[in-house]
Amino acid sequence: MKTKGLPFIHLMKTPMNNYAYDVNTNAFVELSDDTYSYLEDMLNAGSPDLPAPEDVERSLGKLRKQGFFSDKRPKKIEHGQTQFLESPQ
Repeated sequence: MKTKGLPFIHLMKTPMNNYAYDVNTNAFVELSDDTYSYLEDMLNAGSPDLPAPEDVERSLGKLRKQGFFSDKRPKKIEHGQTQFLESPQ
């Protein structure tokens, strides 16, 4: 999975499936066992350039085309109406 940085995701398992929560899209993505294992290894290694099996790379490529697995990390999150709200002091 060749990217600039690690994707901003959180991995989780249930008794039935594997998922990644994609922070940038605010969405859960169901993953195969192989894809989940690869992403887990990649995040643990801290290396976005960990070689992926062909089927995993194909699966991740489809998801990246849909906007998932971006490495963007917001520096500031603010509500659109914050400037109009009174200070809570």
